[in-house]
Amino acid sequence: MHIRVKAIPNAGASAVVGVRNGELVVRLGAQPEKGKANRALIELLSEVLGVPRSSLRLVSGETARHKVVAAPAALRPRLVSLAGRAG
Repeated sequence: MHIRVKAIPNAGASAVVGVRNGELVVRLGAQPEKGKANRALIELLSEVLGVPRSSLRLVSGETARHKVVAAPAALRPRLVSLAGRAG
């Protein structure tokens, strides 16, 4: 399963803030340099979804704000619940 994400780096604190245009909108406390924001994104998603970081993988958007993260299909119900709470 792929999760479309809009990442907003340098936000002060990391949090999932909602869903817009089919993308999970995520604020990241990390700066977008040397992969810090990408690592923060994977860490945040693993925490809120309750899975190990190793089960999530950045598929595209390494240097962009619009990213795609691969996750196990079994996480679909958790992701739907997360999107409902955030939005």
